[in-house]
Amino acid sequence: MSIAEERLVAIEAIKDEDIDYSDAPERDEAFFQKAQLVMPQSVRN
Repeated sequence: MSIAEERLVAIEAIKDEDIDYSDAPERDEAFFQKAQLVMPQSVRN
């Protein structure tokens, strides 16, 4: 999946305090032991 560079810039500009996490489930240690970081591909590739 690719994401437009303009969208990445817009996402990065969002302040942490403006993000609503109220509907995000809590994650426990087991989740983070299996988690993998996957970076989006730029449309310039």
